[in-house]
Amino acid sequence: MKPPVAPGARAVLGHVRPLLKDLPGLLAACAGAGPVQRLRLGPRDVYLLTEPEPVRQALALEGDALDRVREGAPGRLLGEGLLGATGPAHGTRRRMLQPAFRQELVACHADVIGPVAARLAAGWSPGRPLDMVHESVACAAEAMWSVLTGERPARMPVSDPARRILDIDRGAVEETGFLSRTPASARRRYRCAAALLRRMLVHAIDTLPPPGSTPAGLLGVLAQVRDRTTRERLSRRQVLDHALEMLVAGAVATGMTLAWAWHELGRHPYVEHRLHEEIDTRLGGRPARHEDLARLPYAGRVVTEVLRLAGAPLVGRRALREIELAGYRVPHGADVAFCPHALHRHPDLYPDPLRFDPDRWLPGRARTLPRGAFLPFGAGDHQCIGGTLGTAHATLALCTIAGAWRLRPVPEHRIRCVRSNVLRPDALPMTAEPRGPIGRCAPGG
Repeated sequence: MKPPVAPGARAVLGHVRPLLKDLPGLLAACAGAGPVQRLRLGPRDVYLLTEPEPVRQALALEGDALDRVREGAPGRLLGEGLLGATGPAHGTRRRMLQPAFRQELVACHADVIGPVAARLAAGWSPGRPLDMVHESVACAAEAMWSVLTGERPARMPVSDPARRILDIDRGAVEETGFLSRTPASARRRYRCAAALLRRMLVHAIDTLPPPGSTPAGLLGVLAQVRDRTTRERLSRRQVLDHALEMLVAGAVATGMTLAWAWHELGRHPYVEHRLHEEIDTRLGGRPARHEDLARLPYAGRVVTEVLRLAGAPLVGRRALREIELAGYRVPHGADVAFCPHALHRHPDLYPDPLRFDPDRWLPGRARTLPRGAFLPFGAGDHQCIGGTLGTAHATLALCTIAGAWRLRPVPEHRIRCVRSNVLRPDALPMTAEPRGPIGRCAPGG
């Protein structure tokens, strides 16, 4: 039995137009419309999973009957990184990278973003318009560069790193999978940006200390990890590919979480007030550090609620054989997509799902959610390996900047989302208002 067609399909092209023009609106309409639905893209169907039960079933099939879709730009641009890996190769690479994300290393790497956020905010002026997409990605990119290279303070050796990274993100997604339609100018921009970042990383790899030295950053860790079975190290090309992937994916994912957090705080003064109270009490004007996370529970809930509402639109897989999900037949070779965006708005899972409510993540309430109901970093064998670090970075940057500034949305701006692996607005214009001395957020202040 085939699942029902998702809401909003049109004759002939099906969901092509809403997918291109208003993906968040399309996916919001799918929330609660059935556990498995079909997105019709011309002659092609994508099987959309929007409830926990089929998601749980699909997770149990990962690696055996479902695997990542590898088409188009990520494989070409990011090479042999985790995003381009499928099958046994993915498992091998993930096991090799796991030591780089041990808890003690995450704590060390998380601390780099406080000074980065402080330096960024110290350059703002009261009333100056800011695009918080650009500012947030710039902050996350500088932090990821520091994580990779071990440089303190972090300064990427390139002008406007946020623009370069956003060009790569946009171009890679536009050329991936179905509905590839990238203009030639966009292809040139993201290929030039990828080549530039590769040259930067090659220089950083060439200046690494010799093997056996204590690595200062993730690049050094990547150069020294070994396969458990063969005892082989990653090749120089693999180190480069993994580093580029971490830089781009980490900057975009963390940057978008931070940008949406500013958007929600600007729309919800009561939430902002509670956050400011906690920050002022616990930090007293200094940049936030990893050790502060346990003392900033409300900030953590704010970021978790942002991750719920700004969840990834679609997480694609391909059926390696015929399978059954929630009683529906999925044929061999079909595209299957987890839909965190719709799942996180399901009214049976999240009462009043469109309301921004950080307290829904209080321990007593969050424990009632079934497994598979919250997928902020994907799911299964391909779950984001850097999710814990990204969440820590977003929380610490938010607290550091909010200790000195209040950001106000520009009235009447209409948000338009662009295609990305994350929910990415084209721009979030806001103006900055100081909460205390303007230099309060400066490094060392």
